[in-house]
Amino acid sequence: MDLRDMRYVVAIAQNGTVTKAAEQLHLSQSTLSLTYRALEKELGVPLFRKKGRNLLLTEAGRLFCREAASILAQTELLRTRMEQYGSALQKSITLYTDAVDF
Repeated sequence: MDLRDMRYVVAIAQNGTVTKAAEQLHLSQSTLSLTYRALEKELGVPLFRKKGRNLLLTEAGRLFCREAASILAQTELLRTRMEQYGSALQKSITLYTDAVDF
């Protein structure tokens, strides 16, 4: 399991269908379906159940999404903080001189 898997499952849960989540993520439906099914197999629990064309979260899926959303938010916060830290380290010096005509 990695952050990508978490993003994909959260997107499916938020959108309710693989089709809409795939559009949002700019992925093919098959890529998204294969990824979440592989994750379910890895974890040993179903994250979704089908209801018509929609996918509904199971109890395990709701737990997964709560935890994954928290991890993803923390990851973004860390990225932002590191970018700010990096920006603070980058210093620039601007030198001004009078033009000299040779």
